[in-house]
Amino acid sequence: MSFEKKCIEQAIDKLLNTGKSFNICLLDDIGSMIGVNPEKHPRYKYLRSLHCVNYSLMDKDILDELPLIVADTLRPNRTVNPSAFLVEITREGADTLPTEDRFLN
Repeated sequence: MSFEKKCIEQAIDKLLNTGKSFNICLLDDIGSMIGVNPEKHPRYKYLRSLHCVNYSLMDKDILDELPLIVADTLRPNRTVNPSAFLVEITREGADTLPTEDRFLN
């Protein structure tokens, strides 16, 4: 796995699993890494209101729905940076050694 993908996974894990409170800045950083602007999502203003709220103090319904809303704000169907998206999808397997065609039968 590439360094970039590991960084994205680490940030998502911190945002939703290992952090003690919701961090909107981290959501913005993840969006920047994947070429999506979460601020353009209609629910972003509600996520912003949860900034620095400790997960242990959140309402259970909010806590249950939070991962789905975060995923939706990071979905690249709203405002996509086509070049950043293209770079990410074409880099798949870039960290592996090339195989010559003559060995593929």
